[in-house]
Amino acid sequence: MASNETGAKTNRSWEGVVAAKRAIRDAQIRKYEGGSDISGADIADVETLTNLLSSGQVSAEELIRAYIGRACEAQKKTNCLTETCFDDAIDQARHLDDFQRTHGRLIGPLHGVPISVKDQFDIRGLDSTVGYVCNAFAPAKSDAPLIHTLKQLGAIIIAKTNLPQSIMVSNIAES
Repeated sequence: MASNETGAKTNRSWEGVVAAKRAIRDAQIRKYEGGSDISGADIADVETLTNLLSSGQVSAEELIRAYIGRACEAQKKTNCLTETCFDDAIDQARHLDDFQRTHGRLIGPLHGVPISVKDQFDIRGLDSTVGYVCNAFAPAKSDAPLIHTLKQLGAIIIAKTNLPQSIMVSNIAES
């Protein structure tokens, strides 16, 4: 049995669990698809993004909304997203924008930089299914150390992405 977002227990087939997870993810994607676009932030490197942010050419919220739009486009083409945290990402971006306005500086070297991580990294409140239905609807209670560090440096996690099938190769070879 798995619990859903409302805490109710479900007793479904694996197909039902997958359908429920996809419905939640797809609703978030529909909410944000067709997002804003920012000239100059096109597949920019971290240095370019932080320069755009520190110079005030773009706000963290604008940048995050643009990258969320791109994540939605990538999802349509490749089905790459396992979890989205778009609402939280926008809230974090607003916090960083407020910090920059108040203190006149960036919070860290990754201030406002949008990041997606592979599904095996726990993010508080999100599932880390690693492709297993039995892990669905079991959100992490805390952030993985990597996620904690990225956030401390100012990075904004926008989504979790699929793992390659080969992720289990070392475990299989060592069994």
